[in-house]
Amino acid sequence: MKKCFFGVVLSGMIFTMVGCSSHSIKEKDSTNISVNQEEVQKTEVDMAQSDESVVEQKSSEKEKLAQEKRDEEEAEKEKLEQEKRDQEEAEKEKLEQEKRDQEEAEREKLEQEEVEKEKTNASSDDSYQKILDDYTVKIENEAPKLVEEYNNEAPSNDSGLEGLAELSNEKISKLAEISNEGISKMAEVMFKKGSGKYEEYEEWADKLMEVYMKEAEQISNAYMDSAM
Repeated sequence: MKKCFFGVVLSGMIFTMVGCSSHSIKEKDSTNISVNQEEVQKTEVDMAQSDESVVEQKSSEKEKLAQEKRDEEEAEKEKLEQEKRDQEEAEKEKLEQEKRDQEEAEREKLEQEEVEKEKTNASSDDSYQKILDDYTVKIENEAPKLVEEYNNEAPSNDSGLEGLAELSNEKISKLAEISNEGISKMAEVMFKKGSGKYEEYEEWADKLMEVYMKEAEQISNAYMDSAM
């Protein structure tokens, strides 16, 4: 009977031990399951965070590329605008320089024309003066000769005062020929070398005419002396 009791006790102890062991295993499994669930949840959180990080990274990269593109477009736009401004400024400067050059050329041309005009006027003055000087000498040298000729020819006149007047006019006409020749040369100066102004020619021609009239008066005086 003791054996039976001992067997029952032993069996109970084994059952208890088995029961306890089974309970312990169940608790362990439950703990492991809980840990695994936490790890899974943690992994899922990490993956979610990782996905968010990837999305943020991709979004940041996309924004960076978009910004780079905008910056590039803005830089290109600014470059084109600057090139346009430079081109407009260069064209403006070119036109202004051409205008300045044209004005300078025109000014130099006018100055050169003025210099040439002054030279021409000086040359014409020299020419007028030279003609006046030359023909003044000719008239002054010829007048006394003509007076002498008149005085030598007057006594042989047999036509009275009319004959004397005709002889006087003949001598004065010879003197006038010299004067007219000088005046004709002055006219050539006016048309070919001078300013082309009639007033200038007339001024010099009058000076030669004054010389002629003064010298012709000697012949007229000779006539008046012979007519008395």
